[in-house]
Amino acid sequence: LKAIRRWHPDLLVLSWRRMRDGHPVLRHLEGKSGWSLVFIDDSTAVYCPQERAAEPIRFATPGTFDLRRIGPAEAAAALKEGHRLSAWQQDGVLASLVTARSLIVSGRSREAREVLERCASHDPNSPALFSFLASVRGAAGDKEGAAEAMWRASRLAASASP
Repeated sequence: LKAIRRWHPDLLVLSWRRMRDGHPVLRHLEGKSGWSLVFIDDSTAVYCPQERAAEPIRFATPGTFDLRRIGPAEAAAALKEGHRLSAWQQDGVLASLVTARSLIVSGRSREAREVLERCASHDPNSPALFSFLASVRGAAGDKEGAAEAMWRASRLAASASP
């Protein structure tokens, strides 16, 4: 944090997946720091000064990522952001989660399931993805598929724990 204040960089590029939840740099950047998230994929986040951020990322923030923030009122903006994230990393986990959540709150569950299933076939290692897929499968009446996805999510989460 001292380096950010002292050097006044134009961009900050972080390997955010390597940072623990609550990392002080992420907390600082996502607070009232004057920085905006302008790019994110499943491993890298790029921040720039707020005054230079034409279209900051609102829903896929690494330090405070919570799909429950996307409700019906935010669905259109979140879907637009999900498509933007997909353009950067097609079938990426973050892009798929944001897109699927926005589709679900818009009443488009079948499309959301397709997005998640496609992502799962490309990235079989995300506990968050499989947990969300389990709830979508369960809501669609696919109890066996839901149980399989939940088992996978819990197994992945257990293997990721220190």
